[in-house]
Amino acid sequence: MKDTLSLRNRKSGECRSLAGVLTALCFLMACSARADVRSISRTLSARASALAENRLEIGVRASYFHLLEKTRREYDDQGRFTGGFLGSIDTLSEKQDPRPMPFARVLFNDWSGMQIGYASLGAKTSTFWDGHSDGTIELRGPAFELFARARLAHGFSPYAFFGIAPLRANFKHDDLWHNGFSPGNREAYDAWVAAGKPKWPNGGYRRTIALKDTIGWTLAAGCAYALPRRWSAQLDYRYMAADVKANYSLSWHGRNRQNRGNYTFPMSHHGVSLGVGYAF
Repeated sequence: MKDTLSLRNRKSGECRSLAGVLTALCFLMACSARADVRSISRTLSARASALAENRLEIGVRASYFHLLEKTRREYDDQGRFTGGFLGSIDTLSEKQDPRPMPFARVLFNDWSGMQIGYASLGAKTSTFWDGHSDGTIELRGPAFELFARARLAHGFSPYAFFGIAPLRANFKHDDLWHNGFSPGNREAYDAWVAAGKPKWPNGGYRRTIALKDTIGWTLAAGCAYALPRRWSAQLDYRYMAADVKANYSLSWHGRNRQNRGNYTFPMSHHGVSLGVGYAF
């Protein structure tokens, strides 16, 4: 009987010891898990901070562009002029916008990201017969571009862009031409202006060119140079492919509109831009 009781007491003590060991192991595992969670949290927080650092850049840039097609003249078999881009309009001249345009860039990682910029350009029309202008083509709108870059030594970062630009198109009419005056009769136009521009001169006769909004496709390549305190200087070459559809019509007192046809102005161009940016 004593042996039996002794055996039971021994087994009970072993069970209590085993339970104590298991409890200690569970406590150690819980502490380890909590430490791992804190470590993972700190790691993720550090990576998020590193990811956010210098991932946003804003700046401005000034651009100069050159139209790829500036003159169009068509002739018949006898060598007589038959038309240009639209009727007698045979020449387009760049109208530069000297204002610096804003841009913003967001980096996805160290070598790629997205840029949102703004495009503003124009082209003055001229006619074959006497060189007068019927008005100016104006294109303005945002440009959304993806880009890739590489970081080289000494602060240089070459990059390349491609993207799309939804452009609002407007034709800013020359007042003389739009209100039906003859370009060769400047005196009549000057008298109308001196009289305060009363409504509907020339019997209400008007010439109108209406443009449709268009889409431009962009390509660019350039290089940025890192300056102190997160500033950078940037120089790039840019190309945009864009055509603008136009409708020419005549009207009297805003009614009796005569459709004189649909045409296309080629506004594809290339140029250079110089800018400065600041990274956050």
